[in-house]
Amino acid sequence: MTETDSDDDLRAQFRQSVREVLQRARGAREPQPVWAPEQADELAVKQGASLGWTGLLVEERWGGAGAGMLEAIIVAEELGAHLTSMPFVSSAVLAATALSAGGSAAQQERWLPGLASGELAGGAAVTGSTGRIGLIDVQAVRAGRGCGGHPAGGGPPRRGPGPGAVHRGALQRGP
Repeated sequence: MTETDSDDDLRAQFRQSVREVLQRARGAREPQPVWAPEQADELAVKQGASLGWTGLLVEERWGGAGAGMLEAIIVAEELGAHLTSMPFVSSAVLAATALSAGGSAAQQERWLPGLASGELAGGAAVTGSTGRIGLIDVQAVRAGRGCGGHPAGGGPPRRGPGPGAVHRGALQRGP
């Protein structure tokens, strides 16, 4: 058995465990009328946090699992397949990734443990040079070797908040 086969087996087992948790959570929910406002499934949120889903992409030193995007995709796919409403993509993927990749050490220390544990729910927004959220202001930034953060059209690297910079976010205390 190759390492890839072993990884595939582990991911299949992980997918099955996520599926089973969501099936049990769905069975425990009260039926809701179709006109009821959608809310996060608190049981699924608590179970997912206790199983480490909220910290999949957070480094172990901040209380996360230090797993990869494939594991996060598995959880996201199963949440969608089970129509489970919880702040997974906004918190466990976007906010955690934005803080891990672009946050200062102080920001990481302050926010990542709470996101990893599920105590906090968060989000991230990509804004333009004005700090406003809107497609008019957002410019593409090349990412890759040797580009140095130049805007897609070329030119010198920009400092501080600028095109493609993740500098706005929202965090709130969880349930």
